[in-house]
Amino acid sequence: MIPALFILAMLTFSGSILPERISRTHVVAITASAFEPQALEIDFGDTVLWINKSSRKHQIIDEQGSFKSSLLTKQDSFYHVFNKSGAFRYYCRLHRTSGVRGTVKVFIH
Repeated sequence: MIPALFILAMLTFSGSILPERISRTHVVAITASAFEPQALEIDFGDTVLWINKSSRKHQIIDEQGSFKSSLLTKQDSFYHVFNKSGAFRYYCRLHRTSGVRGTVKVFIH
């Protein structure tokens, strides 16, 4: 008979009973003139949810073309799951010259 401690050790080593990482959702508020927070650091597989809290319309566009929202009116939202590591710089298409920009840095742990 194999000792229970040995079986537990083998399962732990193989990763069979180790918990999987749970992805998280990070919320970015869109105000009249900014993304809050403007910069995020998240883990691979996490989601960012943008919510337009402003009466102004906004459209979120990633500079690299990874994601693009539709036109967002007040209380509209948009989300993107980040399944690629790196720095993602984005802006509001309607207010780009006003400095409405943000960054998401995605890390693999």
